Amino acid sequence: MIFATDVVSTAGHLLVARGQEVTPSLRERIQLLAENGAINKEITMIIPPPPPPPEPEPEPEAPAEEAGNEGDDTLHPPEAHAGDGSQSADDTLPILRASELPAET
Repeated sequence: MIFATDVVSTAGHLLVARGQEVTPSLRERIQLLAENGAINKEITMIIPPPPPPPEPEPEPEAPAEEAGNEGDDTLHPPEAHAGDGSQSADDTLPILRASELPAET
């Protein structure tokens, strides 16, 4: 809450300037002064609207999967380079699922 008007004592002294935020201790003091008759007029307060809710975080985009491998956890050997002599048909690597990989030692 914020004081909308100046709070002035019955003697004419400025106690709280308008625009001052209300703290728990200031509220208690003003209530005590009002109960003791040191303040004799109503005090107008401003209650600011609540802050807007935070905007939801955008969901991160999933990495693009290679075409044809959706949901496939199979490890595929590198493609053979036909005709360059780097691999023969007998040199291909075995195809293993990720769950079949040997444990690291």
